[in-house]
Amino acid sequence: MPTQIVENNHGLWRILFLAKAPSVGYAVYDVQAVAAQKTNSSLSVTESSLENQRYKIQVNEAGDVASIFDKKLNKELLTGPIRLAIKADTPTQWPAWNMDWSDQQKPPRSYVGGVAKIRIAENGPVRVALEVSRETEGSKFVQTIPLVGRRRGQSS
Repeated sequence: MPTQIVENNHGLWRILFLAKAPSVGYAVYDVQAVAAQKTNSSLSVTESSLENQRYKIQVNEAGDVASIFDKKLNKELLTGPIRLAIKADTPTQWPAWNMDWSDQQKPPRSYVGGVAKIRIAENGPVRVALEVSRETEGSKFVQTIPLVGRRRGQSS
């Protein structure tokens, strides 16, 4: 089964794998070290796109998700880019954590912009990801856009 090492912190490993478990139940997996094997993954990634058997995602130069194309439906799912919005938040109670509905109904005061630095954060047989970094209004925004794959021949 395809696996992907995410982190090795002094012998404590974090791995990803495509688990299959019943909806009301569990499955047991035995993880063992083996020699690297070629996997049959449907994933691909470039600095402007992510793709698996079902979706093709495009990221524009501004760092926004500009397209999510569903291959099974043969249909574009977005009508416009997905942009990170910046909103004014002035709650009447508990200002440290409360968000008022009336504030959320107002249009964004701006969007995250700035020069986008886009890099491939993950490129494995289980998951691919792009990392988008931008600076706006004195804050740094780092966004990870992941896409998980499946083995070829596995149903959607």
